[in-house]
Amino acid sequence: EKGSQASDTDLFEVKMAMQAFNSYQKTHKPNTVATELVVFDTTYKFAGTIDRIEKDGDKFCVVDFKTSQSFYPSHFWQLGAYALALTGYKQFDSDHPYTAKIVRLDKNLGNYDVAFTDGEGVDRYAGEFMRLLEAYRLIKGETNAVTDTEEAGE
Repeated sequence: EKGSQASDTDLFEVKMAMQAFNSYQKTHKPNTVATELVVFDTTYKFAGTIDRIEKDGDKFCVVDFKTSQSFYPSHFWQLGAYALALTGYKQFDSDHPYTAKIVRLDKNLGNYDVAFTDGEGVDRYAGEFMRLLEAYRLIKGETNAVTDTEEAGE
């Protein structure tokens, strides 16, 4: 309804998510180098918006914030896709593999959980994402499906 206000439940959930976010910030003191970065992979033709990129020493860490009840496989595939897309951006070029983490902000309790993956994990999730993308495109009948698994991060 036009002009309707947020419910008390909505306001409570926003407050708890913000409390969780602030707690994460205070505890981890991240070195944020980018936020809401739109990336496009020109080779495989997909795009997304990375919530945040943090720098930890000489490594870039792709960060995605979630308010879901749990961590799901699709969250990790999303991080792999982001890491693939980042390889085309010179400002995030690195001799080290990207790391990644999902920060789950609990909108009921006001705390957070972190699921971290190292460079090997990011590569594995990127490969899984590419296989899923290929399957999706084949099902849709698209002719530009990924066919070389070597290029798909394997």
